[in-house]
This record gives sequence, structure tokens and C-alpha cells, in this order.
Amino acid sequence: MMLRLCLAACLIVPAVRTAAADPSLPAVIRFHSGLEKSVDIAGRQGRTWIRTKTPDAQGEVRYAVADVKEITFALDRSVMESAERLYVDGSYENVIPLLGPMVDRHRRFMDMRNNVMPAVILLAKSQHGAGRHEEAIQTSRLISNQSTEEPYLGQAWIVECLARLSLHQTNEAWALYANIPPPDRTHELAAPYTYVGARLHMALGNWIEARKRAATLTVFHARDAEWYPAAL
Repeated sequence: MMLRLCLAACLIVPAVRTAAADPSLPAVIRFHSGLEKSVDIAGRQGRTWIRTKTPDAQGEVRYAVADVKEITFALDRSVMESAERLYVDGSYENVIPLLGPMVDRHRRFMDMRNNVMPAVILLAKSQHGAGRHEEAIQTSRLISNQSTEEPYLGQAWIVECLARLSLHQTNEAWALYANIPPPDRTHELAAPYTYVGARLHMALGNWIEARKRAATLTVFHARDAEWYPAAL
């Protein structure tokens, strides 16, 4: 069967059936052109194409990754809501089995903006909170190694910095922190960025600089339920 080029920057090809075929991922793909398509994603072909099933499941339509603006996967929102509640309660270990499977199913798509990225960050933070610092680094790198999307890239760097500080890898944490552009005081990364800066200066014995950053956090981010208490 000859390959057929379709108008939405895609290729229509015959399906390749295997006994261990990946389960499909229902999603809406939004393209830079403004076009939207509801699809069942079958997988990737390298970093160039997204493979989707045709409606009759007898073939595939492949879309060029370069044409994709964003993917919205059909996620179970109740899973994320439960994970968020557990995280706030400090039940970090209980978050991991909730979000781990979700992140694993979608890990190949972190080079495109998508709605799984908040789950990746929350999983990494939970792994760090549970003392699984190496796992937190690997999870955060699903984003930092593949994506430039903000605020998720900055959040991934923040989590890795904290994990490396907990592993006493101060130099590595400092080098990573230097990559993060200082956010405006009203930016959502301002509080965690300031907190990590204080921790880094403490680890280096720069007590005055550490106290300055802790004071900044308590003055300007007193309503931040996650980072304000940590600075006290």
C-alpha cells in the first residue's frame, strides 16, 4: 500500500499489528495551524511523528510533531485531585502509586506541551518528599531533558535542585539553579526559587545570604502554604 499524504501534515499508512501493541491514548491534538483533531494515539515513530489509529483501526495516521502545538489527553481528573489532596496532607508515598502509572503511559510525549506535565511535577515532588531523591531527579528530567515549556521546566529544575541538596550534591544543585532565570516577585516560581536559593546558601555556609532569602520569602510570600512554612 502506498503512503498517502493528507492535508493535516500527516501520513496515512497501513497498521502494523503486533501481539504486544501499545494501548491507545485518547487525546485532542491542537496544531499550530489552529486545527484540532480527536484521536487515539498509538505511539511515536522516533521524535518526528505521532502515530494515531484510523477510525476503523485498520491503519494509522501519522502527524508531524513539528506541527503540534499541544496535546490534551483524556485523563481521569479524580486521580489528580486525590493525588493533590494526599500531597497537601504529606502522604507522599501514597501519591506515587496514583501518579506513577499515568506518567509512565505518557512519558514519550514530554517534548510537546500537554496536560500530563502537572502530574509529572507533582510525582517528582512527592518522590522527593518521600525521600526517593534519585527517583525525583529522574522524573523531573522527563520534562527538563525534553521540554522548554514554562512553568514546567522551571518547576522541574526546582525539584531536581531540592533532591540534589538532599543528596548533598550541592555543586550540582548550584549549577542547575544557575540555569533558572530569576522570576518576578509575583511569578508562581518566585517562592520556590527563593526557598531553593536560601537552602543553597545555607549548604555553602553563606548564612547572611541564606537569611536574606528566607526573609524575602516570609515577607512577600506569607500566603504560600507550601514554601512559607519551610522558610520559618
